Amino acid sequence: VFIKHEIWTDCQFTNTKPSKDLLPKRNNSGAIVLAFRYKNWEDYYNNQQNNSNITEKKQIATIVAITNGWIESNECPEQRRLLFSAKNYYLAVDTQHSTFEVYNSPNSHLGEIFFNDSIINTDKKDKTRKICN
Repeated sequence: VFIKHEIWTDCQFTNTKPSKDLLPKRNNSGAIVLAFRYKNWEDYYNNQQNNSNITEKKQIATIVAITNGWIESNECPEQRRLLFSAKNYYLAVDTQHSTFEVYNSPNSHLGEIFFNDSIINTDKKDKTRKICN
């Protein structure tokens, strides 16, 4: 339903108000993984080690981003990675780990967040990462 009818492009759950939280609509995002035949987010992440479906990961990331009011960014036009902007952050989709890489400027990597959690894992911070490389 999400894919065929592209309901996320005009979603009533979309965040339209500024929020301190990167994922202000994360409580509504459980329906996203259900639409992709997962029981819940835990089931989704438990199956990611064996999931090489990059298209599915990009679709889920895009729906999460749009639902939470993020805007697709063209900061890196030559890059094939999906990139979004939200508040003062850039969020690049990491299809290997099903996470968003979080940057507060094009050259400042802060760590990563899971598709369903807004807590930045700063243990994953990497000063060598740039959004356009």
